[in-house]
Amino acid sequence: MIESQGQSDEGMSGGFDNWSYLTCFENDSCKTPRCFEKNGKSDGLKPGVCICIVINFISVGYLILPWAFAQAGSILSSIGFFVIMAQSYITANYVLEACARAQVLNDQMDKSEIALGYSTDSLESGEENYSNCMTDHKPEVLHQVKKTKYEISDLNRVFLGKRPQLLFFSTTAVDLYGITWTFATVFASGFASNLPIQGDNDIDYHLYILIFAAIVVPLSCIDIKDQVLLQIGFLAARLIMVLLMVITVLISWITGEDHFQEESIHEMNHMSPLFNFSSLYIMLQISVFSTAYQFAVPCISSISQDKKSLSSIFVKASFFIFVSSLIMALILANFFGPDLMMQSSNLQWSGYHGGTIREDAESDRIALWAKAISNYIVFFPTVDAIAVFPLLAISLGETVRSAWCGGESCHIKVRFPFPYN
Repeated sequence: MIESQGQSDEGMSGGFDNWSYLTCFENDSCKTPRCFEKNGKSDGLKPGVCICIVINFISVGYLILPWAFAQAGSILSSIGFFVIMAQSYITANYVLEACARAQVLNDQMDKSEIALGYSTDSLESGEENYSNCMTDHKPEVLHQVKKTKYEISDLNRVFLGKRPQLLFFSTTAVDLYGITWTFATVFASGFASNLPIQGDNDIDYHLYILIFAAIVVPLSCIDIKDQVLLQIGFLAARLIMVLLMVITVLISWITGEDHFQEESIHEMNHMSPLFNFSSLYIMLQISVFSTAYQFAVPCISSISQDKKSLSSIFVKASFFIFVSSLIMALILANFFGPDLMMQSSNLQWSGYHGGTIREDAESDRIALWAKAISNYIVFFPTVDAIAVFPLLAISLGETVRSAWCGGESCHIKVRFPFPYN
């Protein structure tokens, strides 16, 4: 149970498990809602589907992570990656709590008939009434996040003011725009080089940009809830790719046979160092890029069917991202080592032959199954942009809309003191 004692917000912050909950009161004089949706559920996506979407928000950073581990060392990188993953999870919960508190404030404003254009005195009296409600009555615990979607830009405006909101919008919009454009260039460059249309690389590049836009722009205009099959399908394909990468490396490592083009890969010591502090900053930057899903919190909180499970959704998604990325990074980094490990780890499989090429063989032909594995691992990240791009584009669009007109919480235009202090 979350309890309110005086003007402290200790109860509201509570533990992580309580952050997706809301304080409601039995006394109608407080004019706060007593409940929202029955059993904390509403129309939306099931928790398992939401976990898949959160994982899909992570872009291609997981492919660069093995190279970062190889440079900074296995133990140092593992510790650093754990710290960054924990920071990402804690930040996501803070964003979730901020969404919940904005919802409480918004409900109190509605009940107190406070609207845009009222004087500062009226707003302060509304906050005072809400503060009295917090201190004079013992709350019951119900879920806190409702259907209203509060973008992080909205939260900046509500709790910090317009200038911090402008700063956040400027940095986040540029960041998301850069990531989305990177996906477009990766898609066009990969296909122009390996599947040319006209034979001219520049012309093919621009043609594939148009093809990519024709695919992802309509998807970016579709609600995420209508992209469930697409997102789950691409996530399953991504997991298959990661499993193939790990399994093929382990088979080559255990058997001692060269399954890749690198000469004498088993005759040289390619093990990653345990500690290399000179490359720590590289590993930390890539770890942040590989775990940043906080901007997905408002989206997931609005489309989730069970609002009570929001905290556990981010726990499970964070755990899966951490464990799967750590296992892949450690195995690949210690197999190829800092000298042979490429920055984009999937490119190591461009020369994969699965041991089907031998010195005493009459033919140097690679088996079809080895070619299939090689092509799948090399080209899938390029195609995977089709699923990730719409998620990032929707987040970018919501951020811009929120900064431009306030999004769905457009009526909250003024800065408010933090209601729990």
